[in-house]
Amino acid sequence: MSKKQIKEEEEKERKEDMIADNPEMSERQKQMEERKAARLKLIEEKKQAAEDRKKAADEKRKQQLEEKNNKKTGTVSDTAKTTTADKPSTADKKEEDKAKVEETKAAREDAKNKSLEERKKLIEDRKKAAEEKRKQQLEAREAAKKAKDSVRTNKP
Repeated sequence: MSKKQIKEEEEKERKEDMIADNPEMSERQKQMEERKAARLKLIEEKKQAAEDRKKAADEKRKQQLEEKNNKKTGTVSDTAKTTTADKPSTADKKEEDKAKVEETKAAREDAKNKSLEERKKLIEDRKKAAEEKRKQQLEAREAAKKAKDSVRTNKP
């Protein structure tokens, strides 16, 4: 063993002795190891899930390429027969998707129109209020002006 390895062993033994002597340290060490194990398990599960998704995507891509090649040659594979029999047709799915898209577009359009109408109404109300306020101010100015004029004309 090299000097470096010997030092590492001694350090490791010293830490183990310190942990064994102090019960708080041993409890803390256990908790740290449990957290580390849980973290490693979670990472491993994520890696496995990513790998599974990748495999599924690869299989799907291969199947699509195979079906595409078969369509070119005019043959139909066994997998294509089973998949079309088990799943609803893509035309139906497309129609359903289009219907859903149209519904959502219509709902958005209705909401947009409603909000535009509300904004227009609010703007009109504000314009009316501002116009009334201007009229009142003009009337108040004219009244003040007339009062001033009447005071001036009444002066001898």
